[in-house]
Amino acid sequence: FEQTLQSLPPCTKCAHAEVLGQLEAQTAGLGREMTGLATLAHAIRESAATLERTHAQLRQDAPAPCRCRGETCTCHDE
Repeated sequence: FEQTLQSLPPCTKCAHAEVLGQLEAQTAGLGREMTGLATLAHAIRESAATLERTHAQLRQDAPAPCRCRGETCTCHDE
């Protein structure tokens, strides 16, 4: 904080303008970061939903366990 105060111009109006400019730049940066995080969160939710659907489909389509005692499976289609 002290370094920021020391780096400001001595003129009060110029210092105010400098502080406002820095705040606007930081606000814009934070806005971009928030947009990026929201996009990432959406992508993660979509990926998780796809994973859940795929897992459910795989469980539903899983073949019955092999009951063949020989080396060649005869209970499943090849």
